[in-house]
Amino acid sequence: RAAGMQALGLDGLDAGKRGAVLPHMLPSDDARARFAWREAPEIVDCCDITKPFRIEDARGEIVKFDWIVSTDCFEHLVTERLPMLLQNIDLHLAEDGFGVFEINSGTYYHIHQTVQPVSWWRDLFATRFEIDEERMQADFTYVRSKVEGGRLMYHDGTVEEYKSLFWVRKKA
Repeated sequence: RAAGMQALGLDGLDAGKRGAVLPHMLPSDDARARFAWREAPEIVDCCDITKPFRIEDARGEIVKFDWIVSTDCFEHLVTERLPMLLQNIDLHLAEDGFGVFEINSGTYYHIHQTVQPVSWWRDLFATRFEIDEERMQADFTYVRSKVEGGRLMYHDGTVEEYKSLFWVRKKA
């Protein structure tokens, strides 16, 4: 922000399963002390990312972002709601922006509602975006993990066998 960058965090909470953000789902004081809530509470908000929404500036124009990053999200949502999430992302992604999506294709204690192979996720993203295969293989470090030699792993070097990191751009 000090460098003139605009950022916004959205936490979908349990909306993917229940269909709406209800008052009891709003973050507790304990939750606000963790993750993005702790780092930048003034830019994190709750919404149901699987329903249509618009982030607008003071003039009422849609805000476009250079980067939209999603970690540990898509697989927790009901499959039928994923197209609307992609539409929301497409609406808010700048023409030359990047989407970076971490996907877990494992069952993970039965909390993942959309468990599909990597090829299924690739096909889903390709319905709306161009997949940047070259960037997917490039070394990259982000908050939760890193990519080295085309393999997604935790920072301690443990390979995340069920996770993939997709880089996408708007279709021309």
